[in-house]
Amino acid sequence: METHKTYTAAEVAEHNNSKSCWMIIAGKVYAVERFLSEHPGGEDVLLETAGRDATREFEDVGHSKSAREQLNEFFIGDLVEEAAQSGEKRAGGGARDGVATSNGAAGEEFGGAFGRVPAAASASSGGVTLVLKRVTVPVLIALLVYLVRMYTAAQ
Repeated sequence: METHKTYTAAEVAEHNNSKSCWMIIAGKVYAVERFLSEHPGGEDVLLETAGRDATREFEDVGHSKSAREQLNEFFIGDLVEEAAQSGEKRAGGGARDGVATSNGAAGEEFGGAFGRVPAAASASSGGVTLVLKRVTVPVLIALLVYLVRMYTAAQ
């Protein structure tokens, strides 16, 4: 079993500039400073999310499969909750906060880009909100389409 270094959100927050640009995407930590000049959207897009969780921004853009695979080149470790972290860095790949996780590369299991819902998101109301948006909005759109078709068929 491969072990990964773990980082807290506070540690990631210290790396928020072009010399040291880290970000969190789906519970994983990436150091992207060497990619800044190559990013198709420009380096400013990455620097806006430097030092924090960029999962929403990454997902909203709709990155391609190859972009998701390329992200693996910049992986440096997993995010761990500050409260769950003891004085020693923990290895990734196990259960965190009571939520089973995996370190699969670019899986698409539960709507997440990297094969799992991050522990921080799934254990908080933010994860519930994300699931509600991903499920409720499409269902409401389908219902609206159905109702419009029923209404126009009755005319």
